[in-house]
Amino acid sequence: MRVLHCITGLGFGGAQVMLFRYLKGLGEARSNHEVVSLLPPAHFSHEIENLGVRVTSAELPQGKFNLKGLKKIRSHIKDFSPDVIHGWMYHGNFAASVANFGLGSSKRMVWSVHHSLHDIKAESRSTQMLIKLSAPMTRRLGAVTYCSKQSQMQHEAFGFSPDKSVLIPNGTNMEEYHARPAARSFLCSLGGIPESRFLIGNINRNHPMKDQLTLVKAAKQLIDRGRDIHLIFVGEGHEGGEAAQAAAAFGMQDRFTIIPARNDIPEIVPGLDVFVLSSAWGEAFSLATGEAMASEVPAVVTDVGDSAWLAGDTGAVVPPSNPDALADGIDQIIALPEPERKALGQRARARIDEKFSLDRYIKAHDDLYHRVAESSQ
Repeated sequence: MRVLHCITGLGFGGAQVMLFRYLKGLGEARSNHEVVSLLPPAHFSHEIENLGVRVTSAELPQGKFNLKGLKKIRSHIKDFSPDVIHGWMYHGNFAASVANFGLGSSKRMVWSVHHSLHDIKAESRSTQMLIKLSAPMTRRLGAVTYCSKQSQMQHEAFGFSPDKSVLIPNGTNMEEYHARPAARSFLCSLGGIPESRFLIGNINRNHPMKDQLTLVKAAKQLIDRGRDIHLIFVGEGHEGGEAAQAAAAFGMQDRFTIIPARNDIPEIVPGLDVFVLSSAWGEAFSLATGEAMASEVPAVVTDVGDSAWLAGDTGAVVPPSNPDALADGIDQIIALPEPERKALGQRARARIDEKFSLDRYIKAHDDLYHRVAESSQ
């Protein structure tokens, strides 16, 4: 089974992480897979190449298509002759289908959607247009996969073919993410944080849809309530950002730490007492939440995308953009006796293992690829 993956770009992001995890988890079978990125090489280009998987770039400009880039993708399809072409993200999906036109059945095409569509007006004009163009095209595909139930329902309501829908939630590597006794000391040493404090973490890049400002406001409330907490952000772009400015304005500098993006997240996240996903919109299926839960860290999440389904009864779910509710949700976890909090974390890991493991993710794609390849003959 030869599979060509066509993805918008290979910088940091949920879809990119899942493509890398999927290829890594395939073992020797990944020798039958290749990757085309629309954008120039970025972080995961090198990570995937280090797995022994060929990566090619179409060198397209951000958010735009041109004939030269599409011809490059088309040439790659001809040379590789894949059984299945798997598009990743809106631009990757569209480019893969256009490049494949006349070369093989559109039924060998799989599109994957990694974005929720709460309000299309929140997207850029070019992305809005691309979504509108994409909807009727889905009727001719082999399948459209969604990483979240909410995303599937939203896109089907917008005209994406329900007959082609396949739900494959994001998967977490249970061997990589697990409890680590030394994680707390390691995390505190990174940030110069007293180990006596209750550690609240958000592991995400700085982006308006992540709404980290609401988390800072909630943390300020908890401090005012007398809770001995410390807020930790791990990810790109937080230095000097809106949330960091708010923390300074609130006088929280000694209880707020920023750690730039790192590659050793599996050794950091188990050191948290609670993980918080504060997203206001755009979230489909949070990788960071699944990783925290697999690491036996209870999660407090906003009810965006599939976050409530992911957390289940192993954490707290609150409405988005509501600092009061978020503070109360975190306080529920803080108030638990340590044995109960530990048991909650263990239940969280069991939930990820049962429903959202990487092994399940890999098998679901293998089954789908075989079904699509057979139907395109």
